[in-house]
Amino acid sequence: MNILAINTAFTNIGVSLMKNNELAGNYYSVCKKRGEQVVFHVLDDLLSNAQMQLEQIDCFVVVQGPGSYTGLRIGMAVAKTLAQVHQRPVIGITSIELLASMTSPLQVPFYVLLNCTRTEVFYAQFRFEGLKTVQLSEIRLSTLESLWEQIQGHAVVYKQVAAPSSASTPLLEKLKCQPFHYPIADAFPLLELGRERFAACNGKFPNVLPIYLKKDVVGRSE
Repeated sequence: MNILAINTAFTNIGVSLMKNNELAGNYYSVCKKRGEQVVFHVLDDLLSNAQMQLEQIDCFVVVQGPGSYTGLRIGMAVAKTLAQVHQRPVIGITSIELLASMTSPLQVPFYVLLNCTRTEVFYAQFRFEGLKTVQLSEIRLSTLESLWEQIQGHAVVYKQVAAPSSASTPLLEKLKCQPFHYPIADAFPLLELGRERFAACNGKFPNVLPIYLKKDVVGRSE
């Protein structure tokens, strides 16, 4: 299977390429310039080095959020445009799912926290079944203070995007944070996640929508 994966949800550009079920190229850069022209330039280099054409891609995988508004807009626009032109499906992976897949297997359920704002965190609970993660709850939004009673003492996977509020800092230091076995939130883990999701869809692919703003999950938190 041939997959092209894109992650522009955080402060980096991540693009990975799978050819015949093997990694054929991986790009990661922390930079402030994440325009479409930068992403397309990276795509051209990866495809050229792998001696591939876009027509050979079976599906496009993209992080749909939560994350940077500008970053998500760019990644989603590139993935959807290429998929439409080449009549291929788009597989959406949330940033919370991505972070869950990057930690070492745990024997107990754990929470994934992502602070995209100074005062609030997105979160969901997961567990491992073998080496695969299973999501146990929807993505919700809360302040760390409000969430504390629920998560204290539990294993937590935490990624910081925005500087946390001063009120949250003491609590962050008390979290039972788990190490990442794959430390960089690039696009490489998306390849396997996308391949699994592609097979599970059985040819029926839902429309992939970005999780831009907190209002997209607030309703599920109430």
